[in-house]
Amino acid sequence: MIFEGQKKILSLGLVIAVCITTCCYYSYWLGGTSSPFISFNSSLFGVLIVAFGLLIMPAFKRKALFFSFSIVVFVMIAFTGSRLGLLAWIMGVFFTGWFNGLFKSVKPKILLSIAGFGFSALFIGLVFLFKTDSTQGRWFIWQNCFAIIKEYWLTGVGLGQFRVAYNTEQANWFMKHGFQNKETMLADTVYYSFNEWLQLAVESGLPISLSLLSVLLFVTIRAFKNVFNSDRSYTEIKVLAAFSTLLFSTFFSYPFFYLPTLLLFIILFLWVIKIARFSFIERLPLIVKRVALFLVVGLVALFLSKQFYARLQWKQANELHRVGYKKQALVKMKKTYHTLSSNGDYLFTLATIYSSLNKTDSALFFMEKSAITKNDYELHRKLGQLFMETGNQRLAEEHFLKAVYMVPNRFRSREMLVDFYHHLGKSNEARYWAGLTIQLKVKVPSHTSGRVKARMEKYLEKGIW
Repeated sequence: MIFEGQKKILSLGLVIAVCITTCCYYSYWLGGTSSPFISFNSSLFGVLIVAFGLLIMPAFKRKALFFSFSIVVFVMIAFTGSRLGLLAWIMGVFFTGWFNGLFKSVKPKILLSIAGFGFSALFIGLVFLFKTDSTQGRWFIWQNCFAIIKEYWLTGVGLGQFRVAYNTEQANWFMKHGFQNKETMLADTVYYSFNEWLQLAVESGLPISLSLLSVLLFVTIRAFKNVFNSDRSYTEIKVLAAFSTLLFSTFFSYPFFYLPTLLLFIILFLWVIKIARFSFIERLPLIVKRVALFLVVGLVALFLSKQFYARLQWKQANELHRVGYKKQALVKMKKTYHTLSSNGDYLFTLATIYSSLNKTDSALFFMEKSAITKNDYELHRKLGQLFMETGNQRLAEEHFLKAVYMVPNRFRSREMLVDFYHHLGKSNEARYWAGLTIQLKVKVPSHTSGRVKARMEKYLEKGIW
């Protein structure tokens, strides 16, 4: 048996405590909302509820408590609106119920057939009848990812280069297909593929992605077989159920992007490796395992502490800049440069502060460094403005156009492009884009979209702003 008695309780407590603490920490790291979960993705929040729920699931011998707990957690997940969470919870409850003898009167083959059919029907219903815009948007993202993998299938585009490659591919798609399509409304700035293995294939190549997925599946299947073929520890069953839901989420979301779900995934996978009982691991001396664990935990803690301090300074610099203390904000940003110099969003903030201090050359330098990893419409709009200020009209036009094509439903990007052409006296180009802007449907009604449309109509009618 594994993790019996006090060890079992301490292990489960450690998993839950670490992940809840990480949620609070990570929320403050990202922007400091008052609640530890507000800035968290609702889909993954639902998955976290599932994992926690399965880890503390009461034993089936207390049937009333088992079913009451299952219903309460289901309602909690429903409030998050997480389709992934609902599917994962149903899958997890079925798995734990099965191992607890809930369906012992039904033959296994019949049970699996009914469960497979029911789960497939539910999956199709949630995907195609609920949040259909989200489904279509995700499919559009995956299509562009497949196009990138087709070209870079062996080596990928490089670690950390997904946003650069993807947003460029999306811009190329709209240059080819224009704006009279449903994808124009679906497009957005994309920084993740909503599929961890697709993400890894884009960045590192298909062979590495498939190899890592195969290893994960091999270990998980071996652990399941061990549980099936031996005395069933309820703790092992719950751990496997919780890990399976997280593994399932890797195909439809990005649990490795958020620190809480990533940490939980790693902790549970180490537990699954123990359940899989690999002889070469069991033969290792205990001192070796403890030293290795200590080193890994120590290095991770050191990295996270440095990142936390640097991002805290970055956050404070943002707040100072927002209220007008530009020089003080710059001092804060410089303190963190060594730690965050490869972060495109950090470099974009630094460039923005330099720009507000009228240091155009420094702003351009850091903005172009930011483009190495950031590469979104916001960055290209800013680059267009900076090149326009320095008199480089060719590059200014190039970046304004990139901003429009990357996410064509942004009215402000189109307004800046029309402004640019009007400023240069290129009235034909200005009128062309003004006309396209008027024809553009509004994705989310706002003051900006109404104001820009009114300006474009006035320009086409009178030729003036």
